[in-house]
Amino acid sequence: MDTNPLFTAALGLIPPWCVVRTDFRPEQRLLEMQVDFKSGSRFACPDCGAKDRGVHDTVEKQWRHMDFFQHQAFIIARVPRVQCPGCGVRLLTVPWARSGSSCFFDMTHKRLIFATEGRENQVVAAFARFLGEHGGDASAVTEVSCDMSPAFIKGVRDFLPEADVTFDKFHVSKILGDAVERVRRSEWRSDKTVKGVRYALLKNPANLTPFQREQLKDITSRNTALAEVYRMKETFRDLYRQPDIVAAKGFLKGWIATAMNSTLQPLVKAAKSINNRAKGILRWYTTRMTNAVLEGLNSLLQAAKRKARGYRLHRTFITMAYLIAGKLDLKAPSPFTCVTATH
Repeated sequence: MDTNPLFTAALGLIPPWCVVRTDFRPEQRLLEMQVDFKSGSRFACPDCGAKDRGVHDTVEKQWRHMDFFQHQAFIIARVPRVQCPGCGVRLLTVPWARSGSSCFFDMTHKRLIFATEGRENQVVAAFARFLGEHGGDASAVTEVSCDMSPAFIKGVRDFLPEADVTFDKFHVSKILGDAVERVRRSEWRSDKTVKGVRYALLKNPANLTPFQREQLKDITSRNTALAEVYRMKETFRDLYRQPDIVAAKGFLKGWIATAMNSTLQPLVKAAKSINNRAKGILRWYTTRMTNAVLEGLNSLLQAAKRKARGYRLHRTFITMAYLIAGKLDLKAPSPFTCVTATH
């Protein structure tokens, strides 16, 4: 039975988008849906709205979707970058990816201080305005821990002028995880046995199940490309185990040189991204800042979201975020309090 039309309808996709492949693995409680567009399709520019723009190239992305019963569900798709004469090359906004929310967390007092819809550089501008409106000063922010989003980095540079950036370790590691996954997908064309080893390659070795350890041992002994990119991914972990920043700089320089000499283009691309962000990566040795507290907050928010069966409006989700993590003073005076007059 061809289930692709069923999942296409379930996701609410309309042409030129459709589900072209599903990979259901009940033993791993996992469902992957590959979404693609028809060859030759043309799209509107996401910036100016001009229609009938041709595809310049594509970028593979992945989204976490709502669970399919007890199974984690993911959407994987080639996202077009369209060529617009007026705007240049622009990444398309796909219909199933709603804009998320951005949260700003006070690392000293461990509380959420600002949340807003969106993920572009303007959310940092909104945060800076919020500080000014409440007696704060954006120039007083001296350290920021964040992911490696170019838009967010630009926002910090433009609107938090005194802040140094530390790139979160998890998001740095994610670049290498993405490289491993791209190599695995490339190898799948000639080696179908790599289909079920994704999580064995991506998980922390200490968290692998016995079955996944056997998978990892088998695939890295047979597939040289996956063995190389996996080794480089795991070796990178040693960056954060160096005795000081001097040693870390030397380690990172050597790691980048090795990766840049690889014949695996996803690994070379990852090395270039890391090289371009080396200052913020090494900043960790000064600040020791990570997004771990914020990730913990995100877990609480997602749990609340699941209990509510999702929030239709972003503002509802943001209100819940403040209630959960804002450490708000909710002790409002009672209107029934008796006041005793004194003479």
